[in-house]
Amino acid sequence: MRPEWLPAGGRVAPTAGASTPEVLVGLVLDRLWQLGARSVQTVDGIDEVTTFRLPAELDRPTAR
Repeated sequence: MRPEWLPAGGRVAPTAGASTPEVLVGLVLDRLWQLGARSVQTVDGIDEVTTFRLPAELDRPTAR
């Protein structure tokens, strides 16, 4: 992350999906602190409960 990519005196709102490793999120936040971040606010996401069925060709029992 380069300083010129960030707005001077502005806000940055990094987001991460469920599959983003926590260590990567931590590295991004660490870098923002290095570049002069003054505060960090965590916003909880929405718990997702949506599920999807497997395609029919993958949903068949396997032969043993």
